[in-house]
Amino acid sequence: MAHLLGVENLRLTVGSRLLLDEVTLGLEDGTRVGVLGPNGAGKSTFLAALSGRRE
Repeated sequence: MAHLLGVENLRLTVGSRLLLDEVTLGLEDGTRVGVLGPNGAGKSTFLAALSGRRE
């Protein structure tokens, strides 16, 4: 299978608050992933960072 998405050492801060530090993730084509959490937990922020829409 082809490598669909990959990130190494992802770091995300909002203001002075560190949200993600040294996150590494790799997904292959055909993999299903669920992102679960309560409202306001940062699911959309996490996915935006993975897709490069948030720096």
